[in-house]
Amino acid sequence: MGFFKLDYLKNYVEKFNNTYPDNQITKEMITIPDKFDFETFEPLCKSESMKKGLLYFTKQYNNEPSELYDIIVFSKNNSLISFVFVKKIGSCIKTDRRDVISIEGICSNQKGGGKILLGFTILNALKQQKKLVLQVDDGFKNKTAYCLYSNMGFEIDIKLLPDCYKFDSKRLVMKLNDYVNEENMFSLDKIPFCLDIQLQDQANINKQQAMYILTQLETTSKVADRRKIIKNLDPSFLLELLKEDNTDILYEPAVIDLIIKRFILKLNKDHGFVFSEGRRNTKTRHPSHPILSSAFLIPTTRPIHPTTSITTAINTTTRKPSNPILTRATRRRYQTGSSISPTLTKKHKKNIKQKTRKYKST
Repeated sequence: MGFFKLDYLKNYVEKFNNTYPDNQITKEMITIPDKFDFETFEPLCKSESMKKGLLYFTKQYNNEPSELYDIIVFSKNNSLISFVFVKKIGSCIKTDRRDVISIEGICSNQKGGGKILLGFTILNALKQQKKLVLQVDDGFKNKTAYCLYSNMGFEIDIKLLPDCYKFDSKRLVMKLNDYVNEENMFSLDKIPFCLDIQLQDQANINKQQAMYILTQLETTSKVADRRKIIKNLDPSFLLELLKEDNTDILYEPAVIDLIIKRFILKLNKDHGFVFSEGRRNTKTRHPSHPILSSAFLIPTTRPIHPTTSITTAINTTTRKPSNPILTRATRRRYQTGSSISPTLTKKHKKNIKQKTRKYKST
């Protein structure tokens, strides 16, 4: 049984045209396709994650009958403008709630195309007494999507975690407010974030996303869940968190340990460093802070990138950096990938001593 009912179109089109007289639509513009052609619909989506989701959706929807998903399409002058697809069953991953419909994606290549279909989706949910939930990829950075949903009556609801969605530092989870009805769905007040462009600067976006991450950390005490939250943690979000007063959750040993490992993985991936968790750098900019002083660790092996200077590492690790014999010996050990240590074997000491004498005699 499909979620979208074309019987509701007549009243919906009238209401939409009365609200937006400059953007008139007709019933024939909104349809339910029999088949989903990936090559046709994929160009409408800008997000890479959305495009990947479409591949799975295509296989599921084209099975007869489609039990999991439904789709609605908006076209004008035989040109595809936007589409919305929803998940009817299994919207909440840990519960079998049949009254919850998840909006899996909205794609549009024209301003206002997504709003037309989102409004029709909300109308169908209200008529059938269903609850609507969704995720916003890239969080507050995706300002267009976040403001579209917020201005249509959706709000962030952390209670959807983890029953409906997995913990994730990059995605916002939202649900349709209970006060939304057929009469006010197009006349809701816009939230301040979407009204004031000054609130949409990068600093405020980082702060909003950081506070959302903090709320997730406070929601669960499970290490596995916290690991998922911190997995994609952006350093700029962490710095914004440290500016807040109520951040006791960040000082918990388990959270600190996860953040340290997150930074280790990021530095290893970006710069090719291998870090030792046992050695801490006490000369950081913020040595008194348990997170920042623990996040920056001393590298124990050379960087993978060949452009990195070897001289710096040699001069800071050898006992006698001015001795060219010792410098060359250490360089050879460094280039072979062995650990850098001033402690040499007896054989090496003997060879170096002989070469040093020869060097001094010349």
